[in-house]
Amino acid sequence: MLNMKNMIICQRLLVSIIISTLFAHPVVAETELASTSDSSNLSEDDQETYQSIYSEILKLEKKSTEQKTKPELSVQALYDAFKFNSTIGNYYNRFYGRTQFINLGGDNIDYHDVTVGFSVTAINTRMNGSLSIAPQNYQYTTTSIDNTAIHAHVTRQLSEPFSIDIAGGLGQSQFSLTNTAIFPKPGSYNQTQKIPTVNEFGRAYLSGFNEYLGGRFTAMKSFNQFTLQGDAGYIFSNYQQPGYSINYTNGTSTPVLSLITRIGLLTENARLSYQVNDYLQPYIMGGLIQVVSLSYSNPITQPTSISPLPQLSLPDSGFLLGTGLSYTYKFFRVSPLYQFTQRGTNYFDNLGALKIDLIF
Repeated sequence: MLNMKNMIICQRLLVSIIISTLFAHPVVAETELASTSDSSNLSEDDQETYQSIYSEILKLEKKSTEQKTKPELSVQALYDAFKFNSTIGNYYNRFYGRTQFINLGGDNIDYHDVTVGFSVTAINTRMNGSLSIAPQNYQYTTTSIDNTAIHAHVTRQLSEPFSIDIAGGLGQSQFSLTNTAIFPKPGSYNQTQKIPTVNEFGRAYLSGFNEYLGGRFTAMKSFNQFTLQGDAGYIFSNYQQPGYSINYTNGTSTPVLSLITRIGLLTENARLSYQVNDYLQPYIMGGLIQVVSLSYSNPITQPTSISPLPQLSLPDSGFLLGTGLSYTYKFFRVSPLYQFTQRGTNYFDNLGALKIDLIF
């Protein structure tokens, strides 16, 4: 059961990475210019000059809009460090780790009245954990995950300033798990004796399949050099994990049942950017995340104890804060990002990313 918990935590971390990167891709703000103006009080010569200047402004507006909707090829690299610590008395559940991520894809591809995008990702996650929920019983685990996935999204511009985005993806994960169990050696001992312990080391290998589908509604408004963007979305993730066994050095094995995990998440985000000049646009962002549905194909039983136990799974709600910038020069755009996420009082996440776009 405890190793099944580790797999569930890994699955939920994977969904969080998808939300923080692919599904929550920012919408590039378009420059707002006045569409009508009053030149009736100008002289004939001034009106001619005004109309000439205004015509050039409209051309620049059109050129700017066309450039922002041109197809793009992008590469994105990400490093994510996370930790979880829940301790009550002598019992604890702790883990920490990191995720390395690379994404290659294309976006802003016009198809009728929508734009589409696609990408391929490779994600490597390594997590170390320790757990104690019974006297003199300890578990130490190391989990390594290699995930490869494909993703696609379709964006439809509604009436200004609204748009809607549908995204989905399929992936496969390879897991490598090592587990060291320390427990009291069976036997009868009096109260003055120190109870000896037994150390057992085990390994397991397995693969799993994940898929997700979600939608996002976005509103955006520009005023002077500022652009405010807000969005709300829902994503449903389905993860299928086959049954496997942890084989120990003493010749025994612990079977773990197959499991299908279904997670539904709501997200709300806001982003404020400032256009410094034609090249540079820094921004700040914040958001909320809530787990609104969570189900398993097999019952996940909790260990029984007369003492309070530490939290065994990720909290269901949290928030994120971030900052970044976009620097555009000719056909290239470079976008670094830092994002901090906290869920409950036990889980903390620091994410750094760098995206490079080639604009056609």
